[in-house]
Amino acid sequence: MHFYEIVKKYIDEKDPERLLAMGAPDDEYDIESRKIAERITVQHSAEEIAGIIAEVINKAFDCDDSPDLYVEVAQKIRKELESIEGGME
Repeated sequence: MHFYEIVKKYIDEKDPERLLAMGAPDDEYDIESRKIAERITVQHSAEEIAGIIAEVINKAFDCDDSPDLYVEVAQKIRKELESIEGGME
């Protein structure tokens, strides 16, 4: 599984703007998920990933979410990235 697919899975699950819950198409967060996936690496901590997620979502949707809102999502992403990369050193 590629970084993008992992990120998309958890961003869609989080549905930060509740758009999917309101019936938006499944590709609603694809652009944001791709931007996040392009910026993260397995070396990033969950807190760093949460910051990247918040930055991308805030810019895309003109909001001011705290990275704290994305820590749980970031932890899931990081854990799955670690598993595909064979773990962290």
